[in-house]
Amino acid sequence: MKHFIFLALTTLICSYRSITDPFWGVALYYLWSVLRPQFVWDWALQDYPEMRWSLIAALVTMVATVVRFGHLDQPKVNKNFVPLLLAFGMCILGSYLTARNAEVAAEPGREYAKILVMMMLAALLITHAKHLRVLAFVIFGSLIYIIYTINFMYVFEGRLQVLTTGFCGLDNNGAALMMAMVIPFCYYLFQAEHRWWRWGFLICLLPAAHAVMLTYSRGAMLSSILACAGMVIMQKKHRWKTIGMALVMGFLMLSMAGESVRERFLSIKERDHDESAQSRFGSWAAGMRIAFDNPAFGVGLRNSNGIIYMYGADMEGRTVHNLLIQMAADSGLPCVTIYLLLYFSAMIWAWKGATLVRNHTTSEQRWHHNISLACFWSLGLFLVGSFFLSMETFEPPYLLIVMAATSQKLAEGMTDATPEAEILEAIPEAEAAS
Repeated sequence: MKHFIFLALTTLICSYRSITDPFWGVALYYLWSVLRPQFVWDWALQDYPEMRWSLIAALVTMVATVVRFGHLDQPKVNKNFVPLLLAFGMCILGSYLTARNAEVAAEPGREYAKILVMMMLAALLITHAKHLRVLAFVIFGSLIYIIYTINFMYVFEGRLQVLTTGFCGLDNNGAALMMAMVIPFCYYLFQAEHRWWRWGFLICLLPAAHAVMLTYSRGAMLSSILACAGMVIMQKKHRWKTIGMALVMGFLMLSMAGESVRERFLSIKERDHDESAQSRFGSWAAGMRIAFDNPAFGVGLRNSNGIIYMYGADMEGRTVHNLLIQMAADSGLPCVTIYLLLYFSAMIWAWKGATLVRNHTTSEQRWHHNISLACFWSLGLFLVGSFFLSMETFEPPYLLIVMAATSQKLAEGMTDATPEAEILEAIPEAEAAS
């Protein structure tokens, strides 16, 4: 009962707040989209009416935006974001309309429609740096709760559900990549906060790493290692302390990993004798053949699964297990090209937003710098992981793209609007922190 009360009460509170600031509808939508309560708490909600919580939040956001439209602040989204998003949406629409099997395309079509509409609304409504901070905590809080749940089930109940049946409506690989995406936020929220509880963010890295290892997902483990290495290498302040801390954390993670986990990860180099790897290579090749045979709009959203066996995959209904190839096969080469343009542009915008306030003189700039870097590295982590998974309608990376698209202009506003007196006042604090 407490889970249903939490869902209903949070929805009511955020809906009420959205009357004056529609952004809270956006925050509510992404809270339910990342947390996925219909899957996390399916056992607790089965006695209650089935509710599509993220859809309710989307409707609240749309109504609040229409009501407050004349009183909204100036959008802070990059000028290239909307054209790229519209072009991507047109490619998805073309793929849906020309799908070989309209019934198969219907469900991903609805998901894409919801995702793209909410991305557009979020781009309109994220107008302050505090909005990015709220969304960063939405991502952190939701994913850490999922990580806590998986660890709790394993340690206290002896259940390894995430490996056998998946979690949150995703298989073990998808759940692993979802949880891994919180790692940059653990590190950069630690950097942004200067009070004693900042260490709590850093400590969360250990259960996050443990939960990822419990999935036995080599793709998520590799993505996490590369992202962590990148964060450490690019750290300019206290670099040697950071390297030392990373080595300690790495040692602790290795000690948590059993022999079977280490063997599973090291089996990456034995891909020639690994059936799982070989099946992926076969599905990638088949997906590429489908894409080049249907270059304009593909064969339709998720329609490639139905014909992939005829193109050389090892079994009927095989998923491509590569987001980019899956998208190219389903929606065409222009679609995946625009998606990559949008994705890499978002990473550039996040990096520029962080760079503009790199020499932060206020707490707001410090938070913005670190949240932008968290978005950058989390997007990079997902990009690496997406080479092994097909997760085209997975919500968190789309949220990160919108956050990144607003990062640069928000940073420019901070540097333009910071009063000289505030800068002078903050210099001793910044020197003390360094």
